[in-house]
Amino acid sequence: MRKLLSLALGLVLVFTMVACSGGSGANTPEGTVEAFLDLYKSGDLVEGTKYLEGETDSSIKEMKESFMEDKESKSSQAFLKAFSKIEYKIIDSEVNEDSAVVNTEITAPDLAKIIGELMQESLSIAMSEGLSEDGNSTDIEAMMEDKLLEKVNSDDVPMVTNTVSINLVKKDDSWLIKADNELGNAITGNLMNLGQ
Repeated sequence: MRKLLSLALGLVLVFTMVACSGGSGANTPEGTVEAFLDLYKSGDLVEGTKYLEGETDSSIKEMKESFMEDKESKSSQAFLKAFSKIEYKIIDSEVNEDSAVVNTEITAPDLAKIIGELMQESLSIAMSEGLSEDGNSTDIEAMMEDKLLEKVNSDDVPMVTNTVSINLVKKDDSWLIKADNELGNAITGNLMNLGQ
């Protein structure tokens, strides 16, 4: 369970810090938002950062790449599957010279709820294992990773919808997203609320 939580928190950290990585954006604010969300849905988190504002920082790039290298773990597969289920709808946008706001409705698997439930389950299992007389211990972490993958693969995965005001800035004729907690929370299914 510790590994699962570390990965979840790592994803949240990557998103909140990802404003420090940079690249080229798109020609319209809506186009940038769509490109970013489409890349996120496809699991290309590293490529998606090129639509975010900021300076290049090699340690953040290494962190993102290490997540991408760990794509084969069940936890990573579960998060990538959850991200693939994101749906979004651009409601409207407003451009004011070199800044813009794109109001977007984002529906994503409720990862905060799922992981919260898994944490409760793991605690119950750990307590029952600790109290059992036969001393058999189950690999709780592997079981939780399996359950997370099972839950996000389910057709009835709980979903949550957030309406987000995505702020963008124009740099070198490209629009870049200003990453913030509101957007991070929406695309991670309220995962950022888990630590609060």
